[in-house]
Formats: sequence, C-alpha cells, structure tokens
Amino acid sequence: MATKASLEAELIRLKNEHNELTLKMQSMQSQLIEQVVKTTIKSLQPKDPIQAEVLWRLRRTRREFVYKKIIELLNNNHKEIAELKYLIVDQGRYCSKATFYRYIDTLQEIGRITIAQINDKLMAVPKQE
Repeated sequence: MATKASLEAELIRLKNEHNELTLKMQSMQSQLIEQVVKTTIKSLQPKDPIQAEVLWRLRRTRREFVYKKIIELLNNNHKEIAELKYLIVDQGRYCSKATFYRYIDTLQEIGRITIAQINDKLMAVPKQE
C-alpha cells in the first residue's frame, strides 16, 4: 500500500507533467496559428500584373503553342504517338491526355501530320511543307 508521502510526490509529479504538456500544447497551437496566418496572407497578396498577363496570354494561345510543340518534336522525323504523348502530357504537362489526342486528330485533319501504323505502332509523320 502506498504511503501518504509517496502519493503526494506522485501528485506533484503529475501536476508538473500536466503543466509541461499544457505549455507544449499552447506552443504548438501558436505555431499552427502562425502558419495558417502566413499562408492566408501569402494567398491574399496581389499577384504580379505582368505575370498575370503572361499567364492569361499563354492560356489563350495554349492550343497553338501545343500544336507548334508537337510539330517541333517531330522535326522532320517520325515519332511514336505514345512517345509524343509522354513528352507533351506526362513530362511537359502542356495539356491533358484527351486534349493531346484531340490536337493530334486536328493536326491530321488540317494536314500538318500523317498518322501511320508501322509494326503495330502508331507513328506521327510530319507533312513536308
């Protein structure tokens, strides 16, 4: 059976531990609040107008940009459609996969490229201008 002195010592130890944990929790809360405030302030800061205009122009001309990029990657050589898709969609992230295939179809319709099947692989071949 525990003595009165040992119980009082245990009570003092628990109170001290409680105080330490309370201080740690308050510190963590203040750090979290500080982080939230910084993030909020950063998101509310005005954006650079030049950067905003460049992004706006890029969004407007994205289709033409991707068309030119596809033609540039072909560079008078034939490439697999899957390789082009990897370079444009997966690596460059210029557009989504569905949009990429729509762009390929459009380029084929307007006569900028030809799609040929060689050894069970779809190949894009640029038209000679």
